[in-house]
Amino acid sequence: MTTRGEPPRLLRFGTFEIDLSDSVLRKAGALVKLQAQHFQLLVLLAERAGQVVTREEIRQTLWGD
Repeated sequence: MTTRGEPPRLLRFGTFEIDLSDSVLRKAGALVKLQAQHFQLLVLLAERAGQVVTREEIRQTLWGD
């Protein structure tokens, strides 16, 4: 959920929209359900669009130390 006074953080690509404030993915406005790790991976890749993301960065994001 968003907190008061905090603007929503959105990442958009194609017809998809990731709302980082509420941790949801939408396609053309419709909610798309994802498992937590899949959502984390999608956010990592969307935030780094056009950049190389290493296996180590993915592992660290999904499973930590």
